[in-house]
Formats: sequence, C-alpha cells, structure tokens
Amino acid sequence: MYRHVLSQVVDAMEIMVLSILAPEARCDYGLEPYQESLITTVVFGGMFLGAGLWGKFLDKYGRKTGLFIVCVVVSVTSLASAFAPTYMLLLLFRCAVGFGISGSSQACFGHWEQSVKYCWLCSFWDI
Repeated sequence: MYRHVLSQVVDAMEIMVLSILAPEARCDYGLEPYQESLITTVVFGGMFLGAGLWGKFLDKYGRKTGLFIVCVVVSVTSLASAFAPTYMLLLLFRCAVGFGISGSSQACFGHWEQSVKYCWLCSFWDI
C-alpha cells in the first residue's frame, strides 16, 4: 500500500514542479512565452498517450511489476530532463514523464478498487 501512496505523491510533485520548471527553462533556454507553455503541454500529451497503453500493459504483466516499471520510467526521465542540454530534449523527456505518470495512476487506482479495505480511496475520483 505504501508504494502506491508514495507513487501518487511523486506524481503530484512532478505536476507541481512544472510551475517552477517552465520559468527557469525560459531563462536558461531563452524561450518565448508559447515555448514555455509547451513544456507543460507535452507532459499532459504524454499522459494522453500513455493512458491507453499502460492499461493493457498492467493487465498483462500485473500491477506490482507495472508500478515498478512506471517508477523507473518516471525517475529516469525526470532525472534526464534535469540535465537536458537542449530545449527539444527537455520536451521529449517531459513528455516521457507524463507517459509514466499516467501508468502510475492506473496501477494505483486499479489496485485500490480491487481492495475492499481501501475502496473508499477511489470513490472520490468517481464523483
């Protein structure tokens, strides 16, 4: 259970860091305002792309294994985006972060819904 909670905390922090990352990237890379906004957009684009693919992957390989792989994807791509030498690589890595974040949510909520004890955790999101 603690793995799922920590995974959700990390995902929330990844989304919150966008408000810090975009202005810093604007200064570091000399970006226009639309390019700054694109940093946030690609994260949600990655979430959109990953939403359908992670569901099939988690059903095939299991939620526990899938959550581990998701955490590796998010960790590696987050670290890579911290050291991205170009703006295009930053966008690519942030899109991959969004791809991983969508898998984490599916792994956690799927596990919680199957558990009678923690089913109330998912009822909020259904409203």
